[in-house]
Amino acid sequence: MEDGDIKLKNIIFVALTTYQLYVADTYSKHIKEHYQDRKVYIICVGLEIDNYTPSYNVNLVKIPNLNTSFFRRIIQRLVYGGRLFSFTSLKTIVGNTDTLLFVFNDNEPVTNKLVREVKKLRYNKVAIIEEGIGLYSYSNNGKLTIKQCIRFLLTSLLGSPMQYKAIGDNPNIDYAIVGNKDLYETLEKSKDQKVFIQNKNLLFSSSEDFLRRYLGTSLCCKKADIIYLGQAFDKYGNMLADEEKCIEKLFSLVDDSETILIKPHPRDSLGKYDTVVEKFSNVQVFQNELAQLPIECLLGALNTRILLSFNSSAGVNIANTFPNIRSVFLLKADIFKPIHKYWNKIGAIYDDSIYSSKNNNTFLPENDMQIIELLKINSSDCYENPDEVKIKFEELEFVFDSADFK
Repeated sequence: MEDGDIKLKNIIFVALTTYQLYVADTYSKHIKEHYQDRKVYIICVGLEIDNYTPSYNVNLVKIPNLNTSFFRRIIQRLVYGGRLFSFTSLKTIVGNTDTLLFVFNDNEPVTNKLVREVKKLRYNKVAIIEEGIGLYSYSNNGKLTIKQCIRFLLTSLLGSPMQYKAIGDNPNIDYAIVGNKDLYETLEKSKDQKVFIQNKNLLFSSSEDFLRRYLGTSLCCKKADIIYLGQAFDKYGNMLADEEKCIEKLFSLVDDSETILIKPHPRDSLGKYDTVVEKFSNVQVFQNELAQLPIECLLGALNTRILLSFNSSAGVNIANTFPNIRSVFLLKADIFKPIHKYWNKIGAIYDDSIYSSKNNNTFLPENDMQIIELLKINSSDCYENPDEVKIKFEELEFVFDSADFK
């Protein structure tokens, strides 16, 4: 039987963040509109989504948040990602033939287990969807340290071995859906995958419908000249002392007349930025449900001209989608050098080209003066694409339009 003869009836998405949930929700809506006979699941791992309602007849499966302590993380690996997996409801969901599994991070324990389970059955397929820049990294094939070897051994005993490789390197992945197809196809891991391009402009055009179903109400946001995107450098999402100093130094470069809005990362702990906010009269932070939403969904309600982040993947998405916003990445800046020791612990290798944009509105400053100059740029100075037009979401070509998925 050839791939083209397979009709993949069971469609499963695994969402670990609200951004991933948004993409899964948008794709699943399209699938149910155009392929009504498919059975679609969205598995949410550790997300607080009490008000969220999926579209159409999409099945929602919630896995509890077990990343709040070391003991609970062990339980997660053992139960949902390891030797006790067969006793969970997930076993039934992925135990069928004719299944297509969509994932965002094949290294995460629960996702990795689902990939392995799905691929036990012949003809089942796995597709990885770009969440951000992590998919464009490649593995450092050096030897593991003693600490990594011990951790690999212990997690293997749980049935969920630690993955020390770049996202997307799993040989079980059949398809990749990416925003930068040309760049991704230069990577060795793409050679055995069929690669599809993802049009992020169209992807984010359906955010209004998702926000209503996620919040249970209409969206109301405050305006912000500058947005700072938080990142979870601590495994429990707490504020690190070095991180706090870097953020405070950064905000001190901003004129008091400019409003700064902090968008916490979904894995950031509650109240992480409270101390920072107390020190600056022009700084506020997204609260409650808004703090958990993808920033890509919120920008339509804001008047933002500058986006600041260490190296957030959302910065790339926004730069390519919103030509009037300058996306500034601080990973090369002197001011954020203390953060490097907390970042990229798996040793994945990145190329600076991942921080590029078709709108020429991404920047990698190296010192304070360059940051200050970028903060002075007005949105009217930004490059605009005169050929950009609004296209209905239904016109987007998904991988389901390929013969391989029918």
